[in-house]
Amino acid sequence: MAENPDHARPVLVLHPPVLGVAALLAAWGLHTVFPLPLRLFTGQWVLGAVLAGLGAAPAVMASVQFLRAGTNIPTYFPATALVTGGVYRISRNPIYLGGLVALAGLAIVFANGWLLVTVPVVAVLLDRLVIGPEERHLEARFGEDYRAYRARTRRWL
Repeated sequence: MAENPDHARPVLVLHPPVLGVAALLAAWGLHTVFPLPLRLFTGQWVLGAVLAGLGAAPAVMASVQFLRAGTNIPTYFPATALVTGGVYRISRNPIYLGGLVALAGLAIVFANGWLLVTVPVVAVLLDRLVIGPEERHLEARFGEDYRAYRARTRRWL
């Protein structure tokens, strides 16, 4: 019997860091050609920096949890352990959620409205192109344990 490809590793169309970099590059390019300034208030960069830091925190915490569990962080490798504690009790996707918050924070820091526009676009692309295949992989790999985790923990918040 052939091994289920979703069991071996997630089959992704696009890797998550590519989406973040593409959003940054697209926003920078659009802002250069068609400026869309995001002026909220004087010193808004402080709010943006706080949001960017708050967004980075779950990614760092989740990465530490993955390392402690001995499982892979990059999405192109198979999961070897199901991590459900720590930040994963709050969200099944704390790294992606944090990345979206960090993008919004960077949009405020750089006063780039285009970057803020990319946040919901990146969220939809993550949901459709990344999270679905990852969830199929995790269900194939961990079965009932993953289904129980999915039933008690929200995807985002």
